[in-house]
Amino acid sequence: MPLITRQYGPNAKGSKLTIEEMDDNLLYLQASYQNLGNSGTTTEINWSDAAIQELNLDDNPTLTFTNGVVGQKVSLLLRQELVGIRTVTWPNEVEWVGGIAPTLQDVVLPDIAYNQIDFVFNGTSYIGSY
Repeated sequence: MPLITRQYGPNAKGSKLTIEEMDDNLLYLQASYQNLGNSGTTTEINWSDAAIQELNLDDNPTLTFTNGVVGQKVSLLLRQELVGIRTVTWPNEVEWVGGIAPTLQDVVLPDIAYNQIDFVFNGTSYIGSY
């Protein structure tokens, strides 16, 4: 039995969500997704658009991050289709766990390589792990 229920009618004191609806909404907030398309040489990652963002590396981009929320965990999915390894220039605000930026996976046709990199914003820096 849910602790919170939705109320309707003239005597209702407002619309309230059931636990199941709250879980669905939290899942949406935690798993919001945006495909940014091709990277080009520069790409802005606006974390207020989605917590999970995918970027197709068609070049060696320089990234910028904006609108991080303190304590928010976000993920960047980097997709490569071409043979070889692309390189990414990370924002100055990124600090890597262990002090070393990731080396992206090499792609061998006909495969596609994905790299998932997670960040937590602490108010000043994006702490990155992979």
